[in-house]
Amino acid sequence: MKKSGCFVNECVIRMSGRGRKTRRELLEDCFKKLTLAYIDRVWSEYRSRMIHEFRGLGGLLSGEEIEIELLAHWLVYILDFQIKARDIWDCNGMFCYMRDVVSTYRKNGLKDGIIKLLDMISQHKIWHRYLLSKPHFLLDKIISTLIVLEKFNRSIFYYIIYYLGESLNRIRQYTSKYQLRLKIRDAEKFFEDNWIRILAHGLYVLTYIWPLTLYKSISERYEEKIRELKQVRYNDSDINNLIESIIKGYRKIINDLFSEEIENSLSIKGLLSMNFCYDTGCECDFKHKRVWSAVKDYVCYDRWRKNIAKRLSEIIDELVKNVSSIPFFKSVDRSKFLEVAEKLLEFSNKDYYTFEKMYLEQVELPGDQRNVDGLRKDFGLCEEMDKIIFDGNSAREFVRLLFNEFRDYMKKKGYYPIYADYTFYREG
Repeated sequence: MKKSGCFVNECVIRMSGRGRKTRRELLEDCFKKLTLAYIDRVWSEYRSRMIHEFRGLGGLLSGEEIEIELLAHWLVYILDFQIKARDIWDCNGMFCYMRDVVSTYRKNGLKDGIIKLLDMISQHKIWHRYLLSKPHFLLDKIISTLIVLEKFNRSIFYYIIYYLGESLNRIRQYTSKYQLRLKIRDAEKFFEDNWIRILAHGLYVLTYIWPLTLYKSISERYEEKIRELKQVRYNDSDINNLIESIIKGYRKIINDLFSEEIENSLSIKGLLSMNFCYDTGCECDFKHKRVWSAVKDYVCYDRWRKNIAKRLSEIIDELVKNVSSIPFFKSVDRSKFLEVAEKLLEFSNKDYYTFEKMYLEQVELPGDQRNVDGLRKDFGLCEEMDKIIFDGNSAREFVRLLFNEFRDYMKKKGYYPIYADYTFYREG
């Protein structure tokens, strides 16, 4: 996209002295210089490109296939790859091997799933520089995620339904008890206005909420042995003993912490920490890049939403029929989870443009470095203003504040923050 003039360079910035302004105030000064014509020139191209990307056709999968695809997709995003997309998603890419891991996990259980994962790691079919070490301890995040999902029939769908069902139930309770404090007049509307953000937070809780000390203690204990996988066959007795030790150590810690962390995330404080804008549902301070990258795929792409809707229909049938093959739901009130599954099915079944109008403003820009580079180019930022706007390399706040400043116009035109995602139309 060619530069169409620079609006931010016209702003007078006072960086020192008693009249110094906050970063947000400086941004608001910039937005006052921005014309609707400028927004049209930039965002109309953004929207056109991303709708073309999101509406690509794809076939429907079986229920088991979409379970495997969705969980494999999430585990790949956990690894936070910084390599070319084709090396991840194309045939014989890492996603293909992660599907094999998930298929083994769902069919044979946790131990065989981890053995398969370590086998792929030993062959460098799945790898990352922080797989075994700080600051991310990514292997530990994958293993802890699989252990949590054991509670939910090894299904990420059941977990999502559980988390959103619990959220809706808590929102109703809080609305009744703390209405004035929370400024929520209608719990059902609040849930519909924020369900994508609640989904994002639920995925964060699934994988990222555990304390770093958990990962560090496990990783450092087993790092040397795991690295030996390059020389040791994955089915050797030493490796089997290693896996059993890992599972035993994790299960005890995670089972003790899981209920507590769920309670914390669904408390009033937990909901407020997501900084929902209660009057408009348009602002959120939940900023995890990998979570929003994954959620964007699940809710924006027609292919994903159609397959998710298909699987939700099957799960609703299972819940209605009281299927005994879902152990987790034996001891809980199925009705509230059935209700939220039906709501998710209703949301997912909407055609693209209805979905866009009703829900797309909830989706946050992931904040990829390429988003920063693209916005710098399209808005012609001077060096001084660039530092103010993209302090910390975050395009997310800039785009969200811009959207909020011109919200009525941008909603009318369909110019949502996620359309500024450069990930799919810039090389790299």
